[in-house]
Amino acid sequence: MKTKITHILSKHSFQVFFLLLFLEVVTYCHYFVGLTAVNGDINGHYFTDSYFWWNNGGLFNPPEWVPYTWMGRPGGVNLQDGSYVLPQGVANLISPWTPGVAAILSACTTAFGAWGMYLLIRRLGKSHGLALIALVAQFYAPQIFSNAQFLDFHRGAAYTPWILLICSPLWYWEKRWGVPLAVLILWQTFVGVYPGMLIGSGLAILAWSIAWFLIQKERSWVLRLSISIVFGVVLSIAKVAPALLQGTGVRDITPQRISTTVANFGTFFFPYDNSALTSDISMRSFFIVMPVLFGLLFLTRKMENLAPVVSMLSVSIVLLAGSIFCEDLLMKIPGINLSRFIANDYKLAFIESLMILGLFGLDRLVSGQYSAKDIRIRAVIFGFVILGAALTLSFPSSAVRKAIFVVPGIVFALLLLVVAKYKSSTSKNFLAGLLVVSLISGVYGAYSVTSTWASSKSKVQTNIFGQPLSQVMSQGHPCNGVYERRGSRVVVTGDLAHDTLGLIGSITCVESTAGYANIQGSPVLTDQMAQMTGENSQDWIKFYSAPGAVVPLSDNFPQGLSDSCLNEGTCGSLEFKSTEYKQRGAVSYDVVSHKDQLVVLNESYYKGWSAQLCDLSGQSCRSVETSSGPGHVIQLSLPQGEYKLNLEYHQPHRTFFLSTFWIALLLLPITFFIPALKRKEG
Repeated sequence: MKTKITHILSKHSFQVFFLLLFLEVVTYCHYFVGLTAVNGDINGHYFTDSYFWWNNGGLFNPPEWVPYTWMGRPGGVNLQDGSYVLPQGVANLISPWTPGVAAILSACTTAFGAWGMYLLIRRLGKSHGLALIALVAQFYAPQIFSNAQFLDFHRGAAYTPWILLICSPLWYWEKRWGVPLAVLILWQTFVGVYPGMLIGSGLAILAWSIAWFLIQKERSWVLRLSISIVFGVVLSIAKVAPALLQGTGVRDITPQRISTTVANFGTFFFPYDNSALTSDISMRSFFIVMPVLFGLLFLTRKMENLAPVVSMLSVSIVLLAGSIFCEDLLMKIPGINLSRFIANDYKLAFIESLMILGLFGLDRLVSGQYSAKDIRIRAVIFGFVILGAALTLSFPSSAVRKAIFVVPGIVFALLLLVVAKYKSSTSKNFLAGLLVVSLISGVYGAYSVTSTWASSKSKVQTNIFGQPLSQVMSQGHPCNGVYERRGSRVVVTGDLAHDTLGLIGSITCVESTAGYANIQGSPVLTDQMAQMTGENSQDWIKFYSAPGAVVPLSDNFPQGLSDSCLNEGTCGSLEFKSTEYKQRGAVSYDVVSHKDQLVVLNESYYKGWSAQLCDLSGQSCRSVETSSGPGHVIQLSLPQGEYKLNLEYHQPHRTFFLSTFWIALLLLPITFFIPALKRKEG
């Protein structure tokens, strides 16, 4: 029996599984038992927009209109809303989508990414032991923890090893399931990763693919990759195209939120909450587990498969340099304007390249090609590198932070101890020692700064929602109400872009004037926020928050904002009475216009609003053109007379986009019949 258990445990797949399980317990156990949660944006639109989408139609009937915040907006206009991200949909089926569920899913996503890194190193022909170190390095990759509040950034960091596999001959093209699985992963990457990161990292990964194409004689994998990309893109159109058609991502060049300075490179070893560092704390870290960094000193130009990694690294360095020295020029690259974080988006490929190169170096070290003297020289150099990194940072003042700051010195000492036993150890034992040091280094890297990924769950919920989230969730119901008239919107004060009052509306469908949303990516929301904070802010807030109304427009400003107009419908040259309001995106009024005039409604205008004027019997109707009025509200021209005014929102080209999606999904099984690529052994 003992022999059988030992045999099972010796299997590589079981070792990978138990290592991942160990890492999950050591790192994320507090997520699973509900002690901690992630603070920041994960509690904002990553929570509310995703909850709304998956619980108000979801994949099979995507919601067209979001009524609960910002005077209404199209469903799916936020590219970061988690729509079409299948793991979120599955999680929502098991338990309603909340920041706590999101954190647990992120923990699982981290493990998925680490497994991908293991497979990548194995497919590069490296040993099982080295691949386990790669797994640990990827598990503790910097953006996994520093970007934890941004779910699409976190996914990007986790998915990268899988994308590197797929965009090369290393993928399982020799398997029948190779193409279908590649399509699935690419699709989920396209719809689930921050667009700026897709573009920034995609350019570096393109260099990786081109290098593989040039160094490989067998190139039939390119056709299979092309088919996979086409399918992935077509499946993504249903999400991406509607958002882009509404202007999502159109913005002026704004300052990047990470300034890559010399001090930032100190975070390869030390905590990224140091006072010497500038910019947002979530964008600073460059951490890599110490043994992998040490491996960089053992690289040589004659290593196999070096060109693709170096190509990816070179492009990422150019992009990082461009973000610092010539940002205006960088913005000329198509799609880059979708990125607000700029340098953080290019850092992903940079870190991934360094990790792979460091693993290559460790592989050469373990192979026994270096003398003890060579290793000692490199160890001394590495020690000076750590010291130099420390000198770029400020020495903490508190005793606890001082203790944390010196831990890299202890990890370095442990690394030296393992290396000192190098000649007297088998390669298996040497790798085991490096794995242990990598584990210690990784755990330190994660826990040296917990403010970005592990805060008290009760405190986070109380600070954001004012009460336990369970109480908010108990009030939930679908946003499909039908009323005679829309009621007043709750007025949001303070920081309109980050106020959490509007968040609860995604669950309760209580409507508000503003709230936590992706303001920077939407010209409509940007303009509406400017109106509510500008010279005539009180008038705009009164108009936006009033019950459903139609008022005259004069001098490019809503007129008749008196109580008798907004509440009773008597607005001088215009009289109105609301007859129906549907939260799904429809409104009807009886109107009496005493002259030909322009009017505006206090509902947000987006492409997709249509209007009809009907006689009082409703038998004869004609279409009326709608447009965007001041403050991005619905504007139209009313002729003199008495009418029924009916307006309805439908996503432009919705039938085409959804048909394309489902046809592509139904055709996906055909890819199982693409002849498998014969893989050469070795």
